[in-house]
Amino acid sequence: VPCANMVRTEEGLLPGHIVMLWLMEVSSITNEFIAPQYFEYRYGVEAEEAKRLLVDKGYAVYCGARESLSLLNADVLKRLLKGKDLSLSGKKEELLQRVLNNFSGEELDGLITLRRYRIAPEGTAVLDRHRDIIKRHGMKAMYSSK
Repeated sequence: VPCANMVRTEEGLLPGHIVMLWLMEVSSITNEFIAPQYFEYRYGVEAEEAKRLLVDKGYAVYCGARESLSLLNADVLKRLLKGKDLSLSGKKEELLQRVLNNFSGEELDGLITLRRYRIAPEGTAVLDRHRDIIKRHGMKAMYSSK
């Protein structure tokens, strides 16, 4: 791991943690997310540990099934609806709304294991203070759209 990637921010985070926050901001990071192989040796953090640390510090949120539903495709939503003999017609947004209207949070927690991580407001503030790290780590093309 390059020495520069092992210098902690004032919050005690490594550049790899900042990159993980950025990934949560720009894409769907889930409990099934497999970080690229280079992540650990380039940034000096293990992806699962990084996600846990960011949640523990309040910089990220591990979402429940209801908040993660939008990650599911229409076929999966239809399977859920079929289990309750509900209409399977409509576009994904309509299916999603029908699931939200007809399933309790507890039901969904038991049926869906996919969970989203999202950046918390505190995480956005940390990321905003350290945008230079994202620029230094080669994410310029994607960064410029933010």
